[in-house]
Amino acid sequence: LYFFRRMIDMILEQIKNPDFFNNSEQNMIYFLQNNLNSFDQVTLNKMAKESFSSTSSVLRFCKKLGFDGFKDFKLQLIREAFLVRILILIYLFLQMILLKISVFIYLKFLQMELKKHGIC
Repeated sequence: LYFFRRMIDMILEQIKNPDFFNNSEQNMIYFLQNNLNSFDQVTLNKMAKESFSSTSSVLRFCKKLGFDGFKDFKLQLIREAFLVRILILIYLFLQMILLKISVFIYLKFLQMELKKHGIC
């Protein structure tokens, strides 16, 4: 999860130093936050236009985050967004299994208690 770790590092750096991201880069971050689910449809020109920046500014932003360019940035973002979705699905699946196990254990316990008191 390189991208998210790198973005978190950059945001933490911004908190320490408010001048770390210029206004144009802050607009790009805002654009990313609002378009993360459809980023596979985003082009360099669209990101520049929608974030009120130039294509050169977008490329500099990608390089500032440690990527070779926009294509590298976009591919990594899409990969990691996909991985995050998979991790969320796995988490939900495990939660469902744990819930079923908990219900099963509770029913067994209840059955034992009922037998112990001669109710069942």
